[in-house]
Amino acid sequence: GQTVTVTAAAATIVALVITAAVRTIDRRRVIIAFTALQVASNLCIAYAPNLTVALIGAALLGVSLGGFWSMTTAATMRLVPASLVPRALSIIFSGVFVATIASMSFGSYAGSLIGWRNVFLLGGAIGSIALFWQIGALPSIAASHAARLSTMIEVTKSPLMRTGLMAIILLYVGHFMFFTYLRPFLENVTRMEVHAISTVMLGFGIAGFIGTPLAGWQLTKSVHLTLVMIPSIMVLSGIALAIVGGMPTATGVLIALWGMAFGGAPVGWSFWIARTIPD
Repeated sequence: GQTVTVTAAAATIVALVITAAVRTIDRRRVIIAFTALQVASNLCIAYAPNLTVALIGAALLGVSLGGFWSMTTAATMRLVPASLVPRALSIIFSGVFVATIASMSFGSYAGSLIGWRNVFLLGGAIGSIALFWQIGALPSIAASHAARLSTMIEVTKSPLMRTGLMAIILLYVGHFMFFTYLRPFLENVTRMEVHAISTVMLGFGIAGFIGTPLAGWQLTKSVHLTLVMIPSIMVLSGIALAIVGGMPTATGVLIALWGMAFGGAPVGWSFWIARTIPD
């Protein structure tokens, strides 16, 4: 719980200041730097001699995530035509759920075989592949203008943006309260063994992967309906899970349904932000 909290806190701080901090720096260099920091965080946790060092590694991960995702939507808008932004975002966030499939299912299983430290080393190796891929593939993405910290305050003066921000906060708080303790729930309430848990995690990731392009398609029909459907399905799944949590099959189906709904959240809200404040 504490490692997740530290990661989120660091990500929040960096996400708020990164645009002003990098100002006119080429976005390609910034994205590559955050990917390198993600690799460093894996190594820090893998070799951590105590909890304090592990929390430092988790904080580095938060810095990487907060900065990387803050750059993602804006960089995407610079790389593709406006009409292709929903599709491009759905492709990017599909990558998140491909990673979720691999890390949650394989990670849980590999941890039982080779230990959690080696799993983090493996994560660092995979991150290194992504790092070199970005170095070879990303074009230069010059900053369109030098942002200021005051810009963030100006944006939040908009009633529409304040409403959207609150909706995003509530959605992600709900999801990560669920996600952080998913494995303990499966172990202690559903009474699943590690292999069954890995299967459920795999189903969660696959469902999220499916939900991402579905949301990209639905966004072309109705942004409002898409953003309403996502939390509605999550709420109903969570309530049902609390009722039938002792039944393995039903639990697996409900967790997959939750994952499919949440798969559309990053795409939906990123597109909403891009459309609401395109500048």
